[in-house]
Amino acid sequence: MLLDESGGIPRITAAANAYSSSGRLVASVGHDMEWTHAPVPQLTQKLGAKIDRVIRSVHPATPCERFNWQLTPMASVFFPHTDPHAANAAAMQHISAELRRDPARAGELLWIRVERQTLSRLPDSNATAFSLHTYSDPLSSVRSDLESLRAILALLRNYTEERWRYSEMDIVREPLMLWLEAAASTLG
Repeated sequence: MLLDESGGIPRITAAANAYSSSGRLVASVGHDMEWTHAPVPQLTQKLGAKIDRVIRSVHPATPCERFNWQLTPMASVFFPHTDPHAANAAAMQHISAELRRDPARAGELLWIRVERQTLSRLPDSNATAFSLHTYSDPLSSVRSDLESLRAILALLRNYTEERWRYSEMDIVREPLMLWLEAAASTLG
């Protein structure tokens, strides 16, 4: 995705989407970050000005990098274009009864989905290039990593109800937390 200043606001001027969590990427051309982040609860209100500041401050010699993550029953790095949130919620609903019966299956039924996002200033045009790479690994991949388990637990314990719902993880919250706590307690 390319971002360029238009009317003093960073706007998306070009985009290509091989895969992402959302089909909104290509539809975002011509829009600003507020439009792009509208589905994320409170993001624009809390961080919109900071996001715009970061985009403006990227220098050609110093790219920026950030990560975001979620847990999902969909192993694929490609999420449906039509409504990825609805697809993820349906997949969560599909496994929720099984996880309530047997929380020990969370490691095999849930996947950690991580997006690596980078911002780079293009020296000739002064536009900012935004790239996104998605990784997907089974939750069980952290079963023997106490530091990761504790970090995930700490993050989830501090999630607001709105954040739980946005990620659709509220659907499997109890069995997920039981699995994480049990995995952490066996290591520490």
